[in-house]
Amino acid sequence: VRALEAALPHATETRTVRFLFLPTEHDPDSFVRELGADAFERCVEGAVPLSRQLSTVAGEGCDLGTPEGRARMLKQAHPLWRLLPDGLLRRQLLGELARQGQMPESELQSLWLGEAAAAAAPPPPAPAERPRWQPKAEWKAGKGDWKSRRDRDAEPRPVGPRAVPPTPTDHAVRLLLLHSDLWEALSEEDRTLLHELPGEHGQLIHWLERHLTHHGASPWAAVQGGLAAEGLEGPAQRLLRSVQALGIEEHDAAGDLARAVAELRQRAPAALPATGATDEERRRALEALARLRERHGIQG
Repeated sequence: VRALEAALPHATETRTVRFLFLPTEHDPDSFVRELGADAFERCVEGAVPLSRQLSTVAGEGCDLGTPEGRARMLKQAHPLWRLLPDGLLRRQLLGELARQGQMPESELQSLWLGEAAAAAAPPPPAPAERPRWQPKAEWKAGKGDWKSRRDRDAEPRPVGPRAVPPTPTDHAVRLLLLHSDLWEALSEEDRTLLHELPGEHGQLIHWLERHLTHHGASPWAAVQGGLAAEGLEGPAQRLLRSVQALGIEEHDAAGDLARAVAELRQRAPAALPATGATDEERRRALEALARLRERHGIQG
């Protein structure tokens, strides 16, 4: 193989290259001395042409009766064929190899020459360096001086108030206002817990129970109108906006309410009854609820 690789770059249509194979124990001199000049001349006449030697080397270990064997032969022949100088011999050998590989010559030529062109193509130029940005000066009217954009960008920017995450109390009251029918699903202990909420949350719960007593469960539009009449629409809208600002989506109102109330029970002071309270604690809580209802004129 090394002899073939060394000879290929020098082979042309005007220069004949053949390969003479002598027995391993002889060189030309010893062959002539032992077997004579006539025997040596017969060996020279039977020397293997370069084209046949290339095919033999490329086809080693290949079964040319199968597509796999022919493909392997062409793959092994390609680097050898590329060593030939451009010319008629190179084109002739391309056709011979295509015939042996049972492949159209034009297709093999397109494949091999295309790979050679891709290998010889120069790498793509590096992208041109973008011009460095230069700050523009900005005239500040009325002050008589110039201020660069870099200095302007370095000035502190005003920061608005950050949205405060809603609490379980916010969630519970908001869900009851939007879905007032969920009030009936609450236990007496949970209703007592919500009645004891301080501030605006407690006011909204007290109003909601009065509304349910007189009007029953209502859609949000009706609830909103009633809140506006009592001057409580502002607190209710703040609850809704606190959730909308964070992009919280509602998928299971009943489940969300149950989780919010459960968390309220965990945070509730010991004086307020939670689920699992004793009968005496539950009795006192229900009495407190009755007093609250009486105070606010709620029936039932």
